[in-house]
Amino acid sequence: MGGSQAGRAQQLAALALRADAIFDLVLGLLLLASPLTSLYRLLDLPLAVPTLYAQVGGVLLLGFAYLLWVAPERAVLQRAVAGVVAGVNAAAGLLILGLLGFGTVAAGMLGKILLSMVGVALLGFAIAEVVITMSNREDR
Repeated sequence: MGGSQAGRAQQLAALALRADAIFDLVLGLLLLASPLTSLYRLLDLPLAVPTLYAQVGGVLLLGFAYLLWVAPERAVLQRAVAGVVAGVNAAAGLLILGLLGFGTVAAGMLGKILLSMVGVALLGFAIAEVVITMSNREDR
């Protein structure tokens, strides 16, 4: 890979990882806010019962967001983080879309649309992160 192509690939990888970081930050904050049932009702999302599990998931997503944000600055970290998060995002996206497909999610129409968008976005990030992992492997 030429120098300018490698630089462009690194910029795109950083953009993808940081976009996922922002996405995880927003999702993490939404999960931390699970005790605010009025927010979940407004978004037509199923209520988290007990909220503790949703809040723990939110804290974990905030940790992922931090790692995704700093990973582009550290080459060793970038490949490892991208590889792990690709698997997590793919599993979460497939789980969300699968549960929606089987009709087991007690959400209203807006909630189902939002959850579908989240599932598709997670799969998109997973694909981007697999590409990052594979391209970093070729560079070394």
